[in-house]
Amino acid sequence: GCTGLTSLPEGLSVGGDLYLSDCTGITSLPENLSVDRDLYLIGCTGITSLPENLSVGGHLYLCGCTGLTSLPEGLSVGGYLDLNGCTGLTSLPEGLSVGGHLYLFGCTGLTSLPEGLSVGEDLSLFGCTGITSLPENLIVGRNLRGCTGITSLPEGLSVGGYLDLSGCTGITSL
Repeated sequence: GCTGLTSLPEGLSVGGDLYLSDCTGITSLPENLSVDRDLYLIGCTGITSLPENLSVGGHLYLCGCTGLTSLPEGLSVGGYLDLNGCTGLTSLPEGLSVGGHLYLFGCTGLTSLPEGLSVGEDLSLFGCTGITSLPENLIVGRNLRGCTGITSLPEGLSVGGYLDLSGCTGITSL
């Protein structure tokens, strides 16, 4: 990775993909960063937050960004949002909309999902042991799985594909 890189210029706009994986020296991204396609920040352990109104037209890969504690209001992700292994993450912004899959494998710091969450494809919660409930009116375009810690299903839950309740030992009634 680019361990010597510590910052990016303000107002940076990238028409394609931006690869910054394993750039452990970067602690923040510039305001008004716009990436038309995919943004790769895999293993950027120094990043603790993302700028407000970050816009990513494609996929946003944040796997292993263990220093990340929250996501900003106004975050827009057209494709997948991959937060696998973001153990420091404690919250997601209200009204978060993800056009593709939302991967939260092993996000042990999360205790809830935000109101108004909308996921265009799959929502995967494997290893999110702190999440015990789902928000009302949650919309999942395809599949909901890995929610083993939940104790009940919310009012207004909409799942377009399959609802996998395997291992959900806390649910006593539907």
